[in-house]
Amino acid sequence: MDSKKYKSYKPTREEDYIKFYFDNSHIRYQEQFVLKNLRYDSKKHRRVDFYLQNVDVYVEYYGLYNSTKEKRFEYDEKTKVYFRNGLPTIIIYPHELGILDYAFHTKMIQLFNVEKFRNRRNKYYKYLFFRYFHKGEWITLFATVFWAYLSFVFGWELVQIDEGLNAIFFLISFVLTIYNLVTFSTDLIYFIKHKGVLE
Repeated sequence: MDSKKYKSYKPTREEDYIKFYFDNSHIRYQEQFVLKNLRYDSKKHRRVDFYLQNVDVYVEYYGLYNSTKEKRFEYDEKTKVYFRNGLPTIIIYPHELGILDYAFHTKMIQLFNVEKFRNRRNKYYKYLFFRYFHKGEWITLFATVFWAYLSFVFGWELVQIDEGLNAIFFLISFVLTIYNLVTFSTDLIYFIKHKGVLE
C-alpha cells in the first residue's frame, strides 16, 4: 500500500474547524493523505481528509452526505473500501460538528474496541494519556511536584532561620502535596474507568 500527502487542496470551513479541534486537542495529523492501490477499489487512489499518525487512524468528514443520493452512495462506497482494507477509520458527519469532541472521542473508543484493532491498544492508551493531560489535569500534577520541590529545597534553610516558621511551611506543603496527590490520583482513576471522559 503506497501513500503520500496530497498538497494542492483547499479545505472547507468545516474541515478547518476539525483542524482547529485537532490543534487545540494536541492531536497530530496530516491533511489529504493519499492512499494508493487499495484492494477492492475501482479507483487508483483515495484521499483521506486527515491521517492521525500518532494513533494510526484515518478521519473522514462527510460534509455532503445528505446532499444527494449519488453523493451518499459515493461516500458509502468509500467507507466500504476502507473497512474492507482494514483501515481504522472514523467518520464525522455535519450534525456532529456541534458536539465534535464527544463524537470524535466516542468513535475513537468504539474503534479501538473492534476486535481486529485491539492489537493497537498501546496507541489507544497513548491517546487517552495525552487527552487527560491536555484537558488540564497536568496543572494538578505540576502543583504537587512544585510544592514537594519547595519543601525539599527551602525546608533546611527555614530550619536554620526559624523553627516555628519551618513547621508552618512544612505543614502547609505537606497538606497541599497530599491534597494534590489525592486529587490527581482520583481523577486519573475516574478517567481510566470512564475511558477518557472527564466531568
